[in-house]
Amino acid sequence: MEIENKHLYHRKNPIRDFDPNQTIYTLVTSENQDNLSSDMIGYLGFNHTYEEVFNSANKAADAYHKYGIKEGDTIAISTIGSPLVNESLLAINKLGATSKWIDLRVKEKEFIKSLNESGIKILVTFDGILPLIERIIDETKIEKVLVSSPKDYLPPLAHFIADLKDKKEGKYIGLPKDSRFMKYREFLKEGSMFSLLEAAPYDKNRIAVNVSSSGSTGPAKSILHTDYNFNVIPQRLSYTDLPLYRGNTMHISVPPFVIYGLDNSYLTAMIHGMKSEITPFVDENTVYNDLGKFDISFGAPLHYRYMYKKIKELYEKIEKLENISDDPIKYLAVEFQEKESEILKEFEKFIEEKESGYDITDINTIRKIALKLQKQLIKELDRVLKGISRVKVFVSGGDKLSPEEIIDMMQLFEKIIINGYGNNEVVGAAVVSVTYANRPGSIGIPLPGVEAIVVDSNTNKQLKNGQLGELCLHSDSLFVRYEGDKEATKEVKQLHEDGKEYVHTGDLAIIDSEGFIYPKGRNKRLIKRAAFKISPDSIENVISSIPNVRTCVVVGAPDEKELEVPMAFIEFDENVDEENMIEEVKRICNEEIPDYKIPVYFKSRVIPYKNNKQDVLLLESEASEYVQNLKAPQMILK
Repeated sequence: MEIENKHLYHRKNPIRDFDPNQTIYTLVTSENQDNLSSDMIGYLGFNHTYEEVFNSANKAADAYHKYGIKEGDTIAISTIGSPLVNESLLAINKLGATSKWIDLRVKEKEFIKSLNESGIKILVTFDGILPLIERIIDETKIEKVLVSSPKDYLPPLAHFIADLKDKKEGKYIGLPKDSRFMKYREFLKEGSMFSLLEAAPYDKNRIAVNVSSSGSTGPAKSILHTDYNFNVIPQRLSYTDLPLYRGNTMHISVPPFVIYGLDNSYLTAMIHGMKSEITPFVDENTVYNDLGKFDISFGAPLHYRYMYKKIKELYEKIEKLENISDDPIKYLAVEFQEKESEILKEFEKFIEEKESGYDITDINTIRKIALKLQKQLIKELDRVLKGISRVKVFVSGGDKLSPEEIIDMMQLFEKIIINGYGNNEVVGAAVVSVTYANRPGSIGIPLPGVEAIVVDSNTNKQLKNGQLGELCLHSDSLFVRYEGDKEATKEVKQLHEDGKEYVHTGDLAIIDSEGFIYPKGRNKRLIKRAAFKISPDSIENVISSIPNVRTCVVVGAPDEKELEVPMAFIEFDENVDEENMIEEVKRICNEEIPDYKIPVYFKSRVIPYKNNKQDVLLLESEASEYVQNLKAPQMILK
């Protein structure tokens, strides 16, 4: 399907050309009829082909149909990353039903509300949250809970061994003694992959997917999308210079209840016939651990920050061990005085695991262990570098990487790292950086078919290139509405003078003459200090540039006289004196930031994340609590 492509940096012809005017199920299956024997998923060391996943999806659809699920019904999914995501998205869509993806981390009241507002009778979940489901099920209309385990996608013998291990370690999770709970794999047996059940016809207005907003900058909402909404974004990504080719593997480190994961990652990979390397966890180390298994990764800043840190540590430890083996006397004199020395910890761990019985105070032993430990680290570094050499590009979304971070990482990795931007209301990706014209600091250019403008927040008047305003996005992938919240829908989805509907993102940005977009913080996070309106981003940039500062978030703290004052939450590098660093941050802020912008309060803490975004709401709450608990009078730094 040909679409208007206004930007010179995008491909003239897409990698794959398809018509988004069809159901998700029909599109994925039709695009892969000649690709059935290829691997769709890599998971926990085992592969699953397109044919195998399609068969499981068809069995699930038939089982749901026999249970009474029909077009227009809603089934809830709350799971970690696994092949269950692919199966469920396809099976439920085949019936013309809606799949509602619920964040695993929501509180009980939010979970109950999310289930009840859609009249859901079936919940598909993973066994890790069974205690939560047991507590709340009687407050819902749920008739059947289908329980899946990550182990369900292991071969039978591996599954059996994993169960034995879990039982031995007391980690085995069994079903509650409640007839409403059933193993997902048992439920599948009620369906047949040879069923004559036909896929529901395409209806451009039917709700196909229901996802939750992150809740990082406001109350979480249920967002409704059609098949077309979901299909059109992978089509537009096909016009970028991302290597979305068959034969390539995409690493997915984004959870499926986030639209960046569900559509931009899972669905995009399936439509393009790629293999997805899926991790059940969203830990910061997942991309690093799986290096060598993929050609492109869709991750978040935390994944690349971890990778950068670990690679630097490897180089530093290898060099330090070289010095130790050359001069063990110096090591004995210096390192043993540093009881918290990382190298000393490495030594002790190595001796405990590999060389039990050695006397670490013996010089020859130290030299021997240092060389062995160095070889281990060199082997790990070699694995990492070989893995990086396979990667064509690292894609980062969900939150910002600063220009300085991107440059440092690209120099260390010798690979391109690109930013992307979007939100749940436009089905994730709307703006993507160009690999061959990457500009650190920019989030890139709009995808074909997406229009990006900046407006004056007070008047909605469009601003010129180079002017700072609220970023608004127009696309035919715009969400239909927020479930049960007409007022919020009207506030975010607005009709402009040009006759087009735009999503108001709440983000401040500048668009340059070539269409590259530069984020400048949150409009809704503006700190209103007396007569001043302060963008936290302008303070964060200064503090984040200070050596040994890992990242920083500035929020408004309540103040009786000035309404709000800035408070800086700062995450420092490990093994630094935090008190001294805070004094250094204060000094630099006094030198480089206008008086009215200087934070009144500074606090060291690990920055929290929610759905791969900095959890600003939590920090705002902590700032309010911090002020309330203060015993000393408030003082503004001079």
